[in-house]
Amino acid sequence: MLSGVIAFPQKKNYDIGSYTAPGGWKEEKGAGCISYSRVDGGTVAGVWEFYMNETSGSITTGGYFRREYRLNANGTYEFLTKTFSAYNPVIFLGRETGTWTVSGNKITIRPTQGKNEEWSKSASGRNMEWGTLVKTTARKLETVTYMFELKYLSGMEKACLVLTASGPTVRDGRESNDDNRPHQFTYSPGTPGKPLVDLPPGR
Repeated sequence: MLSGVIAFPQKKNYDIGSYTAPGGWKEEKGAGCISYSRVDGGTVAGVWEFYMNETSGSITTGGYFRREYRLNANGTYEFLTKTFSAYNPVIFLGRETGTWTVSGNKITIRPTQGKNEEWSKSASGRNMEWGTLVKTTARKLETVTYMFELKYLSGMEKACLVLTASGPTVRDGRESNDDNRPHQFTYSPGTPGKPLVDLPPGR
């Protein structure tokens, strides 16, 4: 597993203001942004999150799609996914646990157990509340090796975890929002103790 401390000794000025770039990271300039990436010397252990609102045209429906990796320093992990859609009468919750290892610029996720659940929505219809458990099904346990990098975007004092798979995965979905990298998935750093994916009461 990777461990270490990220330092910021190199300072540059951009139109967006003054930004201190991570020392030793590779600079990549794109349309309207500057990013920095590195595949060693940083830390992958931690909480990594994905969040997308559901929309209909330009209007948000109140629905959302959430995924969360909790990569523990001892080599174990928990993955959670939740879908609350205005177009589906149930809430989808997926959960799995297992182990993870890193070799060079590759990270392998090996699930050992998991399940999918469907829950009714609460009587109020609020998207942060739960109804009752409707159904539990077995979850496909899929071992996947990803190419990974920790990437800084200009103006952000934090790194995102970018996972690139060879194809669609059970955890991350069929495709990303990037047409040029259909199986590349970006996760933002989360806050331990403040989960993005909330669980039903008593879980």
